[in-house]
Amino acid sequence: MPIVESEQKPLLRQLGPKAAGILSRLHTDHGVALVTGVGVTGLVGEDGDGRRAGGYSLEAGSHGVPSEDCAR
Repeated sequence: MPIVESEQKPLLRQLGPKAAGILSRLHTDHGVALVTGVGVTGLVGEDGDGRRAGGYSLEAGSHGVPSEDCAR
């Protein structure tokens, strides 16, 4: 299953460029396809290049700002 990310690297906002780069390499070194700079419009999405990715599994994350409030 590819990782589709609207930023140029997964978790870029949360981790910063250096750690996000390490995370990206970790995934690609293990055969995970990264599709960056695009969004998903549904379970079957299409990006600006016309590629479609269908599937039965979806994991979604938000682009939230990390917070320690829930740990208190």
